[in-house]
Amino acid sequence: EIRVSASDVAEGFIKAVEKQGLECRKFNVLKDEFDKTYDGGLAWRVFVHFKEEDLKAALGKIYKTLRLGGIFVFNVLNTVDHDNKEGAWVDYDDDHHLGAERYFNYYKEENVDKVLAETGFFIVEKNYEGGNSGKRWIVYVVKKPTGITQGGREAAGAIGAAPIPGTVPMPGTEGPGAGR
Repeated sequence: EIRVSASDVAEGFIKAVEKQGLECRKFNVLKDEFDKTYDGGLAWRVFVHFKEEDLKAALGKIYKTLRLGGIFVFNVLNTVDHDNKEGAWVDYDDDHHLGAERYFNYYKEENVDKVLAETGFFIVEKNYEGGNSGKRWIVYVVKKPTGITQGGREAAGAIGAAPIPGTVPMPGTEGPGAGR
């Protein structure tokens, strides 16, 4: 069984989600505390609004709330397609952004990789998409290690094990406790 918990910090987005017939609660990852553990998480176009130090704080909290072997997927705006900008306030008046001024941060890939390593995550997969270069967004799939090692690497078959090169195992399909 898959259960999904939707959340956002912006009232406008919460109302837009609820209009689609889904439950959504107000949650600020920087201020609020998670009340349970999760097998996985998704933050799509969320960290684009975070400064780098806030990204590190958020990833630390997410790491703590994930179960061993938990997967987290997120994306960030890449500096490659944005003239190495560090951040900007932008006001969009279309429906997609609900007419609110928002802060946009552009990340250097090596800085995000470093924050992930410092947090304890390992990168399962990294992709690029969008923009003129095809690299406007960096998409990360990261995993919390299980602590079960073999030869200095996550043990094969363990939840969180390093995948066979070129493959990504489906969450919950590998190792002890799979399908929980």
